[in-house]
Formats: sequence, structure tokens, C-alpha cells
Amino acid sequence: MEFRTRKAHRLVLRDKDLLKYLCGMVLIIVAYLSAWTASNMNFIEEGFSLLTIGKDQDGSFFNACKPLWWDYVTEAGEAVLLLFGLHLGCAARNATVQFEERRFLWCSVFIELLFSSAFYVWRALAVHPIHPDVNLIAVFIRSHLTNTLVLLVLFFPKFWYHYKQHRDLQAQLTTNHQTLTKPRKMAPQATYLILMCQ
Repeated sequence: MEFRTRKAHRLVLRDKDLLKYLCGMVLIIVAYLSAWTASNMNFIEEGFSLLTIGKDQDGSFFNACKPLWWDYVTEAGEAVLLLFGLHLGCAARNATVQFEERRFLWCSVFIELLFSSAFYVWRALAVHPIHPDVNLIAVFIRSHLTNTLVLLVLFFPKFWYHYKQHRDLQAQLTTNHQTLTKPRKMAPQATYLILMCQ
């Protein structure tokens, strides 16, 4: 990706640099997951249960996961990463691309931030413990809203762009072919001169 900033400095992001940034992000996630696993193992060794027992309206009991502080840390970290993605999308608004790809990338990150934040707020404000069936349905709806919309926002414009290019090229070739094969019409003055010469 190459774009100019307001001060007209040229910024080139090489593939090697991009891989460095992605490796750094993967290392951060691995460190987080290692700490999360270690803390949960510690809870289990000390006899602290990660499950809670809830009671349904009809009197039946169910097991559900307790909300832990790690969940809130994960949600906050995801929100920070998505906000940083929005910041990068705004910073890359002057990038030269084939079509408005940066706008669609920004929209996809915004969609993920919007639905994920709404889901996390609902889960934080819901009465605990949440029934596993209700939680499963909520996760399913959030997953499909974010993934389906993001895939549509990312890929539909690409397919439409390539389809439009192909259609415009076919129309141009058809027009050029018709102009080459169509017999030329003579101007009225030229026809008058030819008749006078005879």
C-alpha cells in the first residue's frame, strides 16, 4: 500500500514490514492466551469452580460459565484493536486504490465494532447466569451478523467492480466493431459534386 500524508511524505509499507506487524500481533495474542490459561489452571487447582448453577423459570437447573474479569479484558482489547483499525482506515483515506476499497474495509471494521460492542454490553447487563441456550443463540446471531455483513461489504464491491469492468469492455469492443464494419455515409455536398461531375 502506498499513500501520501498531508505533508506530502511518501509512505511505502513493504510486505516484510507488514509481516513484522502481524507477527507482533500474533505474539501478543499468544501471550494473552497463555496468561488466561495459566490463571484458569490456578483457579481449578485451588478448587475454584469456573461454573455456576442457574435455575430456569420452570425449575430446572443448568450449568453456565461464570463471568470472569478476563472476559472483560478480552472485550476491551478487541475494542481497542477495532478502534485502531478504524484509525488506520481514516489515516489511509488518501491511498490510491482501484476502487473505494479503503471505504469498504473501514465499513467492515465498523460493523464488527458495532455488533461486537452491542453483544458485549448485552452480556454485561444481562441477568447472570445466562442460560446456555440463550447465550448460544446470541453468539450465533452476533457471529452471523458480523461475518455475513463483513463478507458482503468486502467481496460484493470487488465482484461488482470486475463485472462492471468486463461489461464496459464488452460494450466498448461491440461499439468499436460496429463502427469499423458499418459502411460510411457520404456527406450531402460530396454526393452533389459526384452527380454534377457525371
